[in-house]
Amino acid sequence: MSGSLGDSSTDEGEDIRGLDLVAPDDLRERLAAAELSGAVVGYAPRIDYDELGMRTVITRVLARESCVEDVAMDLRGRNVSDVYVVTGEYNIVAIGRFVGEGAFDAFLSRLATDDRVLSVTATVTLDTVCEYDTVGFLEE
Repeated sequence: MSGSLGDSSTDEGEDIRGLDLVAPDDLRERLAAAELSGAVVGYAPRIDYDELGMRTVITRVLARESCVEDVAMDLRGRNVSDVYVVTGEYNIVAIGRFVGEGAFDAFLSRLATDDRVLSVTATVTLDTVCEYDTVGFLEE
C-alpha cells in the first residue's frame, strides 16, 4: 500500500478529497436497519455485461390496457432483468441483455406478434454510464 494514513488518494490514484464519506459504524447500522426492514434482501454480484459480450436493450411496450399486467409478467425471463409498468406514451419498460442478434430478434418478434401488444420500440445502449447506484440510500 502506498502513501500514509494522511494521504488523500486511493491506491488507484483517485482523489477522494471533498467526497462525503460515511463512517463504517454508520454504514453498518444503516445496512442492518435496511436488512431488518426488508428493504435490503441479500447481496448480488455486479456483472459487467459489456465484458460478457451482452448488449443492453431498453424496450418500451404499449400493451392493451386490460393486458398490461399480464404482458409485463410475461416479459420476465431469461434475457430480461427489469420490467416496469409506467405512465406515458408506453405503459411497460423492460431492460434486457442479449448475446448476439438472434436472441434479440426473437424477443422482439415475440412481442410484435403478441395480440395484446399495440406497439414496441427498442433502443440498444451504447455505453453504461451508471448502473446499480444506491440512489442516496447510504447518504444522510
